[in-house]
Amino acid sequence: MTYADENRALVRLAVDEVVNGRNLAALPDLVATDFAGHGAGGGTPMGRPEFDRGLAAAFAAFPDIHVRVEDLVAEGDRVAVRTTVSGARTGSFRDVPPSGSPISLRTVHVLRIEWGRIAERWGSGSELGLMRQLGHVAPNIGWPERADAAQDDSARMLLPTVPLESPNQGLERASARADQDGRKRGP
Repeated sequence: MTYADENRALVRLAVDEVVNGRNLAALPDLVATDFAGHGAGGGTPMGRPEFDRGLAAAFAAFPDIHVRVEDLVAEGDRVAVRTTVSGARTGSFRDVPPSGSPISLRTVHVLRIEWGRIAERWGSGSELGLMRQLGHVAPNIGWPERADAAQDDSARMLLPTVPLESPNQGLERASARADQDGRKRGP
């Protein structure tokens, strides 16, 4: 088995055993004690205690949480994994009572493996998509016909946050504000 094969197997085991198997006791064998988790928003990395608490909170809010591995690619000490996370919120989540609402969230993570354990994670998922599915953010803000046609939440994030009568209306409003402020438009 190559180094890349071993790292792929470790990540698959972590998903299957810890998340899908809800086995937090397996974490010490799979995740380094000095683990650092980096989110898409930057900021201070999450340490191992925060990671453990986050998983426990996810299990409490989504007891049937399931992670399906869509892609798993390894090279050297890095493993990239694309997943779909699903479950129903039957527990409290972020101080909001349970609703029973289902979620489906796509994520991408790059993991660094060191000494047979996950030492570092850089992750990205659609926080906006999750908040919409949980009912914390109104769905299809902006042009409904374009939001409905969007294949993923990242495309929806590019839509305007207020309904517009025409695609140029936002530009017209911005130009009018610039004129009122006395700012020069264009070169």
